[in-house]
Amino acid sequence: MTTLILGLMLFATSAPIALTILSDKAMTWEASYGRLSVQLLAIGGAAAAGWAVWKLYFALKVQSASFWNAGHIFLLMTAGGVCMVSAVEHLSFYRSSSDGWANLELIKEISPISDMKNCNASIVLIRISDSGAMEYRCPTIMILNSRSSQPFVPWPDYTEGTSQQLGDAIRDFKSQGTQRDQ
Repeated sequence: MTTLILGLMLFATSAPIALTILSDKAMTWEASYGRLSVQLLAIGGAAAAGWAVWKLYFALKVQSASFWNAGHIFLLMTAGGVCMVSAVEHLSFYRSSSDGWANLELIKEISPISDMKNCNASIVLIRISDSGAMEYRCPTIMILNSRSSQPFVPWPDYTEGTSQQLGDAIRDFKSQGTQRDQ
């Protein structure tokens, strides 16, 4: 039973990585697939933290808090906590289906953006707003679910901020675009 539980935790916590590996360069995923993998990450993180609490309870009850047992408990709690925080941060950033990502290099070629000095990435995750500054997250190392319309950047692997110029440029692009009749 322990092997099954640990296997399910491993499956759930590795869902964003698995989706990234399994996605084909030609396919794009809807936001729901990316959200599902991050929700599985949260469930796996909660299960790992819960398993650690159970192991801690059992270790204190039997008084078997050996070095390896304590290390196992600490590792599970830490990994579970990081997984849960990453998932919650992601799910709270992308509040609507219109939130997504933008090619910052392309936008900078077309429109001047000087109020994002802490961002050196080629793409940014954005929270769309109808007016004012737009919130963004600038990945620093890796992007998972890159084929999703809402890619996942694990916490704390990003810098974040707001940019009025980015918001103005994106709203300007959207107003100039046309929508096909369906």
